[in-house]
Amino acid sequence: TYCLNYVDPPGFEVKTVNDVIGEGVFATKPFKKGDFLLEYKGDLITRVKHARQLEMEYEKEGQGSFIYFFKYRDKSCCIDATNDIFHEVRMINDAENGDAKQSCVMKIVEVNQTPHLCTFADRDIAIGEEL
Repeated sequence: TYCLNYVDPPGFEVKTVNDVIGEGVFATKPFKKGDFLLEYKGDLITRVKHARQLEMEYEKEGQGSFIYFFKYRDKSCCIDATNDIFHEVRMINDAENGDAKQSCVMKIVEVNQTPHLCTFADRDIAIGEEL
């Protein structure tokens, strides 16, 4: 439902982590392992060469790039969320696999034959915890 309606579910807020990391996404309600959290929304790009050009343009303009590359049906694709400033998911900070702080995982969910990048709780998440 959230993917089809292009909206985020309740239960999250963006706030400053620190001066080095910047902002992050924090839970405002508890989540259980396996719960759907947020979708990485933006423009689906199926030509990676075009996405690489966009990255260079964003860099020249001095703005950050929020392009997430992935494989879908053996093809390279990406979601460009750079200009999609109204959804919290792009502010989730990276964690290494196995990092004790890792709380969610990105999975490809197919909706109407289109890939959607969705985050799911990798473990129970408490109120106030950063994703």
